[in-house]
Amino acid sequence: MELAWHLVSSEQFFMGGVLAGKYERGGGAKPDTIKTPADALAWDEQNFEATVAKLAGMAPDDLIRPVDFFGFMTLPGIMYLGLMCSHSVHHRGQLSSYLRPMGAKVPRIYGPSGDEPM
Repeated sequence: MELAWHLVSSEQFFMGGVLAGKYERGGGAKPDTIKTPADALAWDEQNFEATVAKLAGMAPDDLIRPVDFFGFMTLPGIMYLGLMCSHSVHHRGQLSSYLRPMGAKVPRIYGPSGDEPM
């Protein structure tokens, strides 16, 4: 459950920082209403498209402005969106590796899996 929440909340975190032009600590607290992976998925479905639409509406100059990441690095905002994708791929792979030992089927991700053909 914690990994599922990390996946969906971190995408909002990365996109939100680009939109705001800065990253701030303290975000990402899981609402009390989210108790199951299905709840996390519903939360993501309610928030993801709206945030992506806001990003799509940004001017190109806003997407390339420098954004500080807690004093660790400063990159053009759009670079954080690529970082977000790499971060999500990493953790989705981690999540999928947990499925079979837990007795679940591994879904196809980029192609067929041993459990789910195309």
